[in-house]
Amino acid sequence: MSIYFNETRFGFDYGDARVTRTYSDEKKGWVVLAIGTSKTNLQIKVAKTGVMTLYNWKGERLSVEPVNKGRKG
Repeated sequence: MSIYFNETRFGFDYGDARVTRTYSDEKKGWVVLAIGTSKTNLQIKVAKTGVMTLYNWKGERLSVEPVNKGRKG
């Protein structure tokens, strides 16, 4: 049994998940990605510095700890 996959204009569908680039600012270098399923969704803002900010479906900011704190790459 294969998992459904489809490329969209700004992302892709994979199984029940849809990944979409919703906003971006080329000058400032940030992008917002939305990941949604039939149950919930979240948004991830990625700054040009690599810092990520997560928001839940209510628009509330979620706390995230850096995985490689203090290391490059």
